[in-house]
Amino acid sequence: MAIGRGSDRAAFLTGLAIARREGRDLVLVDRSAEGFASPYTDLRGDDAYRPTAERLFGSEIARAEGREGTAIYLEAASAAGVTAGGWFPTHAGYGGLAEAVRRFSGALLVLPPEAAHPSLAERIRGVVPDRIQAGIGRPVVVAAPERIPAAV
Repeated sequence: MAIGRGSDRAAFLTGLAIARREGRDLVLVDRSAEGFASPYTDLRGDDAYRPTAERLFGSEIARAEGREGTAIYLEAASAAGVTAGGWFPTHAGYGGLAEAVRRFSGALLVLPPEAAHPSLAERIRGVVPDRIQAGIGRPVVVAAPERIPAAV
């Protein structure tokens, strides 16, 4: 499930509902880390408390990396009885999402509601549901926008 750009909450709730219903694990692909360099290369070195591209991370590492929102989603998934982990993509857009699906054997990909009408920047990054689905060979679900009740 893609988070970090767009309506994270709608994507998270959709992905969580599917994972609970189908007894699946959840991988949160934190796209806020996308950029021109790998989020895994810095001068702090490798240790057990640093994320790596080869494994998912938990809420403690998410917080240490400054990703409070991701940490909250990971804890919420756990509270709902769903095993979940976070991951920072090593490529922007389609490349990072496709890598996550391959690396972690994803059965489907959940995108935020904005993916139904991607911006020019997202189209350039290849984050277009039909194109992603054709490329990864897995279903792509675009979360419905959240409905906020009108004030009384």
